[in-house]
Amino acid sequence: MTTALVSHLVRQGIYAKADIAVITPYLGQLQRLRRRMESMFEICLNERDLEEIEALEGDSNAAYGSPRSQLGKTTLLESLRIATVDNFQGEEATVVIISLVRSNLHNSCGFLRTPNRINVLLSRAQHGMYIIGNANTYGHISMWADVIRNLRTAGNLGTSLELQCPRHPNAPLAVSQPDRFAQFSPESGCILPCERRLNCGHSCRGRCHSSMLHDAVKCQEKCPRRKKGCDHACPLRCGDACHDKCQIFLKDIDLILPCGHRIFSAKCWEARDPATIRCVTRVTRTVPGCGHQTTVACHQDVTGGGFICGEKCGHLRRACGHGCARPCWHCNTRQAGKVTKTEHGVCTVVCGRNFTTYRHVCSSACHGSEPCPPCAQPCDNRCSHSACSKACHEPCSPCAEQKCSSSCEHTQCTMPCAAPCDWVPCSKRCDKTLSCSHQCKLTSLAF
Repeated sequence: MTTALVSHLVRQGIYAKADIAVITPYLGQLQRLRRRMESMFEICLNERDLEEIEALEGDSNAAYGSPRSQLGKTTLLESLRIATVDNFQGEEATVVIISLVRSNLHNSCGFLRTPNRINVLLSRAQHGMYIIGNANTYGHISMWADVIRNLRTAGNLGTSLELQCPRHPNAPLAVSQPDRFAQFSPESGCILPCERRLNCGHSCRGRCHSSMLHDAVKCQEKCPRRKKGCDHACPLRCGDACHDKCQIFLKDIDLILPCGHRIFSAKCWEARDPATIRCVTRVTRTVPGCGHQTTVACHQDVTGGGFICGEKCGHLRRACGHGCARPCWHCNTRQAGKVTKTEHGVCTVVCGRNFTTYRHVCSSACHGSEPCPPCAQPCDNRCSHSACSKACHEPCSPCAEQKCSSSCEHTQCTMPCAAPCDWVPCSKRCDKTLSCSHQCKLTSLAF
């Protein structure tokens, strides 16, 4: 309840966080209030309360083996003050909210039966004071009895807080539980529609809220403002800042640009001044310095020092005869349309030369006039039994099978697989029949 009341007062905008103080009798309640409110406000603790909480949390953490939480102080100008009654002596606040904590059937009010503590507790407010507690628990103490009697006589004692919307004074709000603040006064006003006008002139569409929140409302109506030089309405919401120029996209227009190209669509502000339009028609131009032909947008200047030529360099290297495959801007440094420095780097083209003893070509990077390294590709040598598993440049291991598979229908080789065949190719006519039903006229084929 205390946290909800503080939030309600701050959001009304009349009192700042630094104008409000929350006082409680006990250090344990102070610790719980701090933990509950620190996610909503900057909390200020005086040095005495801070030291006592650190000692309390230090003992608790030591007993349960949990890490010690980090406490800190902040300035009074930007924070909400919470304190115990004993450590708030000599201080004041514009609005004071008191949490009495104790409520029991034995009417035991603890050390708040002491008159000097009661006096300190009830004399710290300048404009107003809220007391949240059980009157029956404290009513048997003479000083508290006088206070309760005065509150009851003035109509300031009850089971709920009577809130009043400053813009709708005839709709009082009775709040008895913390969640009722969000139900009856969601924006620190009431649940009726806001009747005030925004700075733009439109009516506020939200619920009744404080002046602070009203000034922060962004109007969601259509923007009524029009751009100078055209009749188009601003497409944004009224609360958004308008564009400097009209961004409406026009179609089915016919404009001739200064470069001679024609366009048929453009933004409104561009159509009123064709010289500002960047022509995107693709054209072919010669880049000065390197002489490459490149295709760019018409508006792009290829003569400037900042232009990057992305064409293939193509320089023919004398050492190997390969053309440079890097982009031009990697090799040539241009200034004022002239090439001032050229560096082609190391050739990365694959060699591609045929080996003299293998059927493969060299797959290494270009190495100029130096001999090609041994071929590292897999060996192509194989027979009907197996294939060589070594690299191409390594000697093959001969097949160890004792029977060569080379044969035809009339004869076959009698040597081991790794030895040269001992039979002459067969010259007899093939006795197979073709698809036309005639006999094949070729000689038998060995396999």
